[in-house]
Amino acid sequence: MWATDTSWSRPAAVPSTPRRSPSTSTLAAAPPGAASVSGWGEASGTRDAAGRTVPGFALVLGGGGPVGHAFEVTCLAAFERATGLDARDAALIVGTSAGAQIAAMLRLGMSAQDMAARVRRQPMSAAGERLAAAFVRPEPIPAPPRAPVAGTAARWSARAAALVQRWRPVAPGLLAKAALRPGSVALGAALSAALPRGARSLRGMAAAIDANAAPPGSWPAAPTWLVAVELEHGRRVVLGREPSSASLGAAVAASCAVPGVFEQVRVDGALLGDGGLLSGTHADLVAEAHAQGELPGLAFTLVISPLSAYLPLRRRLQRELATFAPAAPPALVLAPGPRARRAMGLRPLDVHRVGPMAEATAADLAADPRVLEALAHACARLRAASPALSGTPADPRP
Repeated sequence: MWATDTSWSRPAAVPSTPRRSPSTSTLAAAPPGAASVSGWGEASGTRDAAGRTVPGFALVLGGGGPVGHAFEVTCLAAFERATGLDARDAALIVGTSAGAQIAAMLRLGMSAQDMAARVRRQPMSAAGERLAAAFVRPEPIPAPPRAPVAGTAARWSARAAALVQRWRPVAPGLLAKAALRPGSVALGAALSAALPRGARSLRGMAAAIDANAAPPGSWPAAPTWLVAVELEHGRRVVLGREPSSASLGAAVAASCAVPGVFEQVRVDGALLGDGGLLSGTHADLVAEAHAQGELPGLAFTLVISPLSAYLPLRRRLQRELATFAPAAPPALVLAPGPRARRAMGLRPLDVHRVGPMAEATAADLAADPRVLEALAHACARLRAASPALSGTPADPRP
């Protein structure tokens, strides 16, 4: 079930390399030197008296469509139960595509327990029920009205024009750049540039998210970075970190806007699409922020990567983990185990697989309890090193 441990610090009696079983797969080796507890600094996973998040742990929530969403919220709920921490208290959340939606909902106050209950069709808290209204299904974009055309030739000409417009590449400029300068554009971005604009809109979801923010449309006070791709140039855009006029809901919609499926989002003149076109996780953003001193006192990073079920994206995550400096806080990556991989298959956008994925993820976690034991042990060490880190393995607050 769990993918890699970039060196949680453990007592001498416990091997530093995680044991393997048929349900585990190691994706990347630990960065050298990252095991020192003294290098973690003062850590806290709580809010201070002013309600601000005190640096403690970072979350990286990857893409994966509705099926990946089910995997992530099930893992987050298990993480909370094992450690006593609350995902809403993360010092930084980096969200991509489905992970961007989860990040926004956490910052709006919806608990991971409620999100996990929702995908399994179980009762939620009263607050969860209220916030669950922000999960608005994508809506078909109405076709523009057609003017009546007289004559057979004219009708065929109008149909051909409509077909060309429908299948026009979403980013012809980027497609031309990829063709003229091979290797200058990431493969995912180049392929997406050839796809047409999506036929379904995420505006309803964006509006519902913005309506639940306080004030409406505002960004959370705690750092929340939602990743999209600027389709005209294939450039990564980190909304919430870079200056932007996008509301929280618009940023989620942009990060989720898969070309050919969902309508793309224009922000400050730039056409944005799904952040997963360049990477399923963008975990290197945490390494970059830590290296630049943006995350003082960061204790660890939890990366949840549904798309690591697929080898190319698993390798991409390996390269991102390699960017963590030797002195960087450790990271743990959770990736689909055997049951979850079967539940996801090759159809991460299939909403009928959401329930089976949640059940499969829970089964994978139960089959290999060492996943959660490693998390609980790491948090116990953190508490010993930093009394400010509160929380015990128990049900988090509602």
